[in-house]
Amino acid sequence: MTVRRYTFFLFLGFIFSLPWQNAFSIGGSRTLSSLVGAGVVWLTLSVLLAEWRLARPTALLITMILFCAWQASSIIWSIDPGLTQVRAFRLIQLVAMVWAVGELAESEEQRRSLMQAFVLGCFVVIAAVVQSYASGVAIEGYRYSPQQFSLNETADTLALGIIMALILLTHSKTRVLSWVNMAFIPLAVFAVILTASRSGFVATCLALIGVPFVLRATKPVYRVVWAALIFGAFAFLFFGVPNNSSLQENLRRVTFSQETDTLRTMTGRTDIWAAAFSVLREHPAVGIGAGTFATGVGSRLDRARAPHNLFVSVAVETGLVGLFFICAVLVSSLVPVIRGPSDTKALYLVLFAVLFATALVANVDTSKVLWFGLALLSLAGREPALQHVETEAYPSEPLTPLPHG
Repeated sequence: MTVRRYTFFLFLGFIFSLPWQNAFSIGGSRTLSSLVGAGVVWLTLSVLLAEWRLARPTALLITMILFCAWQASSIIWSIDPGLTQVRAFRLIQLVAMVWAVGELAESEEQRRSLMQAFVLGCFVVIAAVVQSYASGVAIEGYRYSPQQFSLNETADTLALGIIMALILLTHSKTRVLSWVNMAFIPLAVFAVILTASRSGFVATCLALIGVPFVLRATKPVYRVVWAALIFGAFAFLFFGVPNNSSLQENLRRVTFSQETDTLRTMTGRTDIWAAAFSVLREHPAVGIGAGTFATGVGSRLDRARAPHNLFVSVAVETGLVGLFFICAVLVSSLVPVIRGPSDTKALYLVLFAVLFATALVANVDTSKVLWFGLALLSLAGREPALQHVETEAYPSEPLTPLPHG
């Protein structure tokens, strides 16, 4: 087995750890996922030096490097250079991860292997959420998730896992993985309801749009199973939930029939965005420095607040120039999908919709999960480059049979 294959298997382990990357911390703020990722990057560099070849960079990688370079340069005018330096270091890690995806996952089969590793990692998240529910440990009243997990981030990650599982169902090579991916979907929806995350539930509903596209491409026996799953889900909602007061509260919240007083401000998000726009008007071109949103906008509010919107965050921190770069990043990840093969185009467009919806209401400035999804989209339909094969010094000729006798 070559070093490249060993590196790819280690990279699978890194992707497997992404959904639950915050569960274990090593040495303070460092996570197990970040250490594995650093190992993957170094091994990938060693492979490239040994093979002396480099994959053609994607448009996403190029625009992302420009975006990160602009963010890092904001340290010159930042209101807090220390925070900008921390942000720049995290962005370098994200660039390295996106680059590693392009280098190691050259074929569509390898990219599906990365998706499968991510879905399997989401099973760890589901187990943690269900265990929290079973033990009665809630973060906020009836919202269940382990203390190390963010409620909204957990739900958003599971929504992304759902659409990846649907993509895998259209290309599963083994029956076992087909059943695993099929079972993941209702379990993930249940876990999202346990978190009572509204944004996560909306992203989950977007991901489930991919179900009809999968049904169209699956065997009749699997369509029967899908019908049973859908019928079972509705039966659970009508007969199971009413008998559980906790689940009733969760379901009412995610369907926007509870805590309606917070809908006017989207749970305080519109107040944050209003304060952010006031800061943007004062620093429209270059912003106040990458990573300084909470400090700069927090002075206009009662306390430091996260942006809950990727575009608002980028505009405030790096101005309209930074906003242009992040839009270019998203476009560069979408164009390959539009130009890609028609058999996967619809599901990949749903994948982009889930990522985009998450970026509108969540804190994903330095989210590895978001950038991993964008990296997969940027490689849609891309074929591996032809390998250079060494030939013998003398040209080979067909052998002539020896005469008998």
